[in-house]
Formats: sequence, structure tokens, C-alpha cells
Amino acid sequence: MSAVSADFVVDRYHRFAKMLSMQHLLWLNQVFFKVTTGFTKLSICLILLSMFQRANSGLVRATRTVIWGTIALVVGYYVAAFFVSIFQCTPVSKSWHTKEPGTCVDLDEFRYYNASVNIITSVLVIFTPLPALSKMRQTRPEITELMGLILLGLM
Repeated sequence: MSAVSADFVVDRYHRFAKMLSMQHLLWLNQVFFKVTTGFTKLSICLILLSMFQRANSGLVRATRTVIWGTIALVVGYYVAAFFVSIFQCTPVSKSWHTKEPGTCVDLDEFRYYNASVNIITSVLVIFTPLPALSKMRQTRPEITELMGLILLGLM
């Protein structure tokens, strides 16, 4: 890399760093957290649905119903929370320019609500498959290992 191109890269980096304040990065973190958490929980629910697709006992049907309810809760909440995170202030730039005139939602209340929904959906995702897995006819080591992996979500 020549000295001219290295200076160009460093200059671009400094300009980019000046554009993003710590408040801006915190705002971006909130937005991306909602997306990644929602998709992670949704993917786990879809994997669980595919695992319990063939069996047809009452417990498995109940498990599938709870999983579908969890999917509805996860999709509904995280889509709404994504938009609230983006548009938490009017104008949006007030989210990272706190001195700018405008209004914002009560962020403390939103964070408490977000934490409670995160805990509820995590508990649902972790504990919903356990009864059905423990009642499977084949108590293979793989089932025990899978239950152990699911319970690691408690950490």
C-alpha cells in the first residue's frame, strides 16, 4: 500500500469516526439488538417446530401450539420494538443529539418493558421443548445432550 492510499484510508476513518458519536453508536446498538435477538429466537422456534413435526401425541400438539404462540409474540414484539427503537425521538436525530429540540419516548420504561419481554420469550424458548423431549420414547444420548444444550440458555 502506498503512502498516498494509506493516508486516504486514515483520513476516511477519521471522518467516519467524527460522524459517529457514542450516542449514535448506542442508538444503532439498540436497533441491531432488536433485529438479532428477534431472528435468533425465531430461528430456534422454527427448529423446534421442525423437530416436533411428525409426532402427534397430546403433549407434542400442546408444545407446537406454545411454539406458534411464542413465534407470534417474538415477531410481533420485535418488529414493534425495532420501529420504536428507530423512531424513539422526534426528530430521529434527537436520539444521538440530546440537546436538539424535540421529544422522546420514556426510554427507562421502554428498557424495562424490553427486558421483561426478553426474559419471557427466553423462558418460553428454553422451557417449551423440555417436557416433550423428556417424554420421547427413545432416550438416546442425543436427546439428553440436546436438553443440556437448551438448558445452557439459562446462563
